[in-house]
Amino acid sequence: MDSGESPIERFKRVTGAAIRAIAERDDLTATFTPSGQGLAGSEVRLAAPARDLPPEEVARVRGDAAAIALRLRFHTDKLHNRQRPDS
Repeated sequence: MDSGESPIERFKRVTGAAIRAIAERDDLTATFTPSGQGLAGSEVRLAAPARDLPPEEVARVRGDAAAIALRLRFHTDKLHNRQRPDS
């Protein structure tokens, strides 16, 4: 860890590392934007928390990151289509 790293930069770095570890994919990058979450190719877009890292925003971003990473790791379209309801 860089001793000159700000808390927000450390949060962004470790969140990106957690996404890659959970998804078991080294090609993923985490981008923090004001507009929210999503996945575009290998870019995971997450809502940027405030610079003072309020606990509720940190929890939301961590949850969003984990949800995307888990979907990337475990979701299969074939199984999804077979198990989904007809209606």
